[in-house]
Amino acid sequence: MYKNHLKEIIQTQKISQSWLAEQVGITRQGLRDIMNDPFRNVSINVVTRLMEVLNVSFSELGEVYKFSEYLNEQIIDRCFDEKNLEILSSLVKESTGLRLHFGPYSDNQKLNFHADRRSKKDFSGNVRINVTLEGLTFEIVDFDFYNLQQSIDINYFLSIFSKLIDAFEVYAQKIGFNLIVFHVESYFNRIVKTQYPYANLDSSLLRRKLEISKYTSSENELVKLVLLMERGFTTKKRTSENHTLMYSKLINNSVLSPEKIELSYKEPRIYS
Repeated sequence: MYKNHLKEIIQTQKISQSWLAEQVGITRQGLRDIMNDPFRNVSINVVTRLMEVLNVSFSELGEVYKFSEYLNEQIIDRCFDEKNLEILSSLVKESTGLRLHFGPYSDNQKLNFHADRRSKKDFSGNVRINVTLEGLTFEIVDFDFYNLQQSIDINYFLSIFSKLIDAFEVYAQKIGFNLIVFHVESYFNRIVKTQYPYANLDSSLLRRKLEISKYTSSENELVKLVLLMERGFTTKKRTSENHTLMYSKLINNSVLSPEKIELSYKEPRIYS
């Protein structure tokens, strides 16, 4: 991958963006797109003209990045800093009314969270930023939602649970991740004391089961599984140690196959 230094070069040479765009043969917006996104996929014609007009070499115009180096640099803008946590907090509060408290760690690449205890809803979990072959991954390791009231309408409970999942998915899309992954534990049947995946359970059967079952961590995982499947999440893999299921969904464009940026190119005007 190639990272351009166009913005720094323009500032150093103190040249007009309008003049440079005309000399290279692209629109001013096209030039700004390259400046504001150093990893833009730019045609060789545009790269060549930039080198000629700016009188710089290929290595001066930019530098070649390994894929891993590219991803690690992208993490910086997606870490759990104050700005991004404010986005996540707002999404959850607007859709569910819950206020979240955060505890970022590991250079803001991992995050513990829990709902305000006064809400009478126990919502907590752990998420982390990961780098996979699919690109930048928003990985939700724990995502537990319990209601602390003794009696509650099941439809209302499922609605809040559903909105919480939606809020985290919207956050991952807004921040710019390529993949979102939820960890889901296999359902544990307390009667036969066996752990197994509960794959064929729709919303109506889920409601019926919740009406007759005590809500434990197993039911929490079951609700999560059904809601994720309804949203198009598919099984990614199963870890051998604890039978954890990995449900994932591709979002945004994968960095492995970035959307090609087409910049209009024309022969530059020659001034005598």
